[in-house]
Amino acid sequence: MSFPVSPEFQRFRDYVSQLDYRKRRAYFWHHVKPRQSRFLYKFRSLIPADDESVDRIRDILVRSRFWLSSPLDFNDPFDMSAKIVVEGSVAEKRDRIRTILNEEKISYSELEKRLPALVAKPNSEIAALAKLAYRRLLETAGVYSFGGDPVAY
Repeated sequence: MSFPVSPEFQRFRDYVSQLDYRKRRAYFWHHVKPRQSRFLYKFRSLIPADDESVDRIRDILVRSRFWLSSPLDFNDPFDMSAKIVVEGSVAEKRDRIRTILNEEKISYSELEKRLPALVAKPNSEIAALAKLAYRRLLETAGVYSFGGDPVAY
């Protein structure tokens, strides 16, 4: 599943990605305000006697690799939770379902074929389909948590 990207962000991403490393750093230095919040921090404990702890730090600092946790493995059930709303007029439901199907890269003819049947379904069935789609998203997503500036706290 892909997420919609605004044309403005797409232009920004294309511009920044074509810059070499130094020009990209200079661009962000001059355009990100306030400057003190342009950094992200990852807080990790380091236990020198524990090989796994040392290897995790080495992954970040030397190998530039991050472990992206699955939201399904979070210990807080409310992290990455979503409220699914299916109430609304037929036109509102049609627009919402059309948006979801467009994100799935379904052809226009297939979308127009499936849309009336989906809109006609009871709200509980639409909610069940939305929950299933959200579950599939969570199964493929990875999350890495960062902290803010430790001096600011």
